Amino acid sequence: MHREYYEKCHAVETKLGKDYPSGDAYLVGLKPGGTNTPCNATLSTAARCIVEGTHRLATQAEVDAFLASQELLRTQAGPVGLAAAEKLHAALRASRGEK
Repeated sequence: MHREYYEKCHAVETKLGKDYPSGDAYLVGLKPGGTNTPCNATLSTAARCIVEGTHRLATQAEVDAFLASQELLRTQAGPVGLAAAEKLHAALRASRGEK
Protein backbone atom coordinates (compact mmCIF):
# COMPACT_ATOMS: atom_id res chain seq x y z
CA MET A 1 0.00 0.00 0.00
CA HIS A 2 2.73 2.48 0.93
CA ARG A 3 4.76 1.52 -2.11
CA GLU A 4 1.81 2.17 -4.42
CA TYR A 5 1.27 5.60 -2.79
CA TYR A 6 4.88 6.63 -3.27
CA GLU A 7 4.92 5.31 -6.83
CA LYS A 8 1.84 7.45 -7.61
CA CYS A 9 3.48 10.48 -5.98
CA HIS A 10 6.65 9.93 -7.98
CA ALA A 11 4.72 9.54 -11.24
CA VAL A 12 2.75 12.75 -10.63
CA GLU A 13 5.91 14.64 -9.61
CA THR A 14 7.68 13.46 -12.78
CA LYS A 15 4.79 14.68 -14.94
CA LEU A 16 4.67 17.98 -13.08
CA GLY A 17 8.40 18.40 -13.63
CA LYS A 18 7.82 18.35 -17.38
CA ASP A 19 5.01 20.89 -17.15
CA TYR A 20 6.60 23.10 -14.48
CA PRO A 21 10.36 23.31 -15.04
CA SER A 22 10.63 26.04 -12.39
CA GLY A 23 10.24 23.36 -9.73
CA ASP A 24 7.04 24.67 -8.21
CA ALA A 25 3.34 24.86 -9.06
CA TYR A 26 0.21 26.59 -7.84
CA LEU A 27 -2.48 24.51 -6.17
CA VAL A 28 -6.05 25.14 -5.04
CA GLY A 29 -7.49 23.31 -2.06
CA LEU A 30 -10.55 21.11 -2.52
CA LYS A 31 -11.88 21.46 1.03
CA PRO A 32 -15.58 22.38 0.95
CA GLY A 33 -16.01 25.92 2.23
CA GLY A 34 -12.31 26.62 1.79
CA THR A 35 -10.95 29.89 0.42
CA ASN A 36 -9.91 28.31 -2.89
CA THR A 37 -6.97 30.70 -2.95
CA PRO A 38 -4.03 29.38 -4.96
CA CYS A 39 -0.91 28.51 -3.03
CA ASN A 40 2.59 27.88 -4.30
CA ALA A 41 4.16 24.49 -3.58
CA THR A 42 7.22 22.51 -4.53
CA LEU A 43 6.56 19.76 -7.03
CA SER A 44 6.98 17.03 -4.43
CA THR A 45 4.43 18.69 -2.14
CA ALA A 46 2.11 19.36 -5.08
CA ALA A 47 2.31 15.73 -6.17
CA ARG A 48 1.50 14.50 -2.67
CA CYS A 49 -1.50 16.86 -2.37
CA ILE A 50 -2.83 15.81 -5.78
CA VAL A 51 -2.42 12.10 -5.03
CA GLU A 52 -4.11 12.53 -1.63
CA GLY A 53 -6.97 14.42 -3.30
CA THR A 54 -6.70 17.50 -1.09
CA HIS A 55 -5.71 19.90 -3.89
CA ARG A 56 -5.77 20.33 -7.64
CA LEU A 57 -3.56 22.34 -9.95
CA ALA A 58 -4.69 25.95 -10.24
CA THR A 59 -5.80 27.14 -13.66
CA GLN A 60 -3.74 29.83 -15.36
CA ALA A 61 -6.63 32.28 -14.80
CA GLU A 62 -6.59 31.50 -11.05
CA VAL A 63 -2.81 31.97 -10.90
CA ASP A 64 -2.97 35.24 -12.84
CA ALA A 65 -5.71 36.63 -10.58
CA PHE A 66 -3.81 35.55 -7.46
CA LEU A 67 -0.54 37.11 -8.62
CA ALA A 68 -2.35 40.34 -9.57
CA SER A 69 -3.93 40.52 -6.12
CA GLN A 70 -0.55 39.91 -4.49
CA GLU A 71 1.02 42.67 -6.58
CA LEU A 72 -1.77 45.05 -5.55
CA LEU A 73 -1.21 44.20 -1.89
CA ARG A 74 2.54 44.78 -2.27
CA THR A 75 1.88 48.14 -3.89
CA GLN A 76 -0.49 49.14 -1.10
CA ALA A 77 1.94 47.99 1.59
CA GLY A 78 4.55 50.48 0.42
CA PRO A 79 8.30 50.20 0.85
CA VAL A 80 8.21 49.31 4.55
CA GLY A 81 5.66 46.53 4.06
CA LEU A 82 7.49 45.26 0.99
CA ALA A 83 10.82 45.15 2.84
CA ALA A 84 9.21 43.19 5.68
CA ALA A 85 7.60 40.77 3.23
CA GLU A 86 10.88 40.24 1.38
CA LYS A 87 12.68 39.58 4.67
CA LEU A 88 10.03 37.05 5.71
CA HIS A 89 10.15 35.37 2.29
CA ALA A 90 13.96 35.11 2.48
CA ALA A 91 13.70 33.56 5.94
CA LEU A 92 11.14 31.03 4.74
CA ARG A 93 13.26 30.06 1.76
CA ALA A 94 16.33 29.73 3.99
CA SER A 95 14.41 27.49 6.39
CA ARG A 96 13.67 25.19 3.42
CA GLY A 97 17.31 25.22 2.37
CA GLU A 98 16.60 27.31 -0.73
CA LYS A 99 18.71 30.20 -1.98
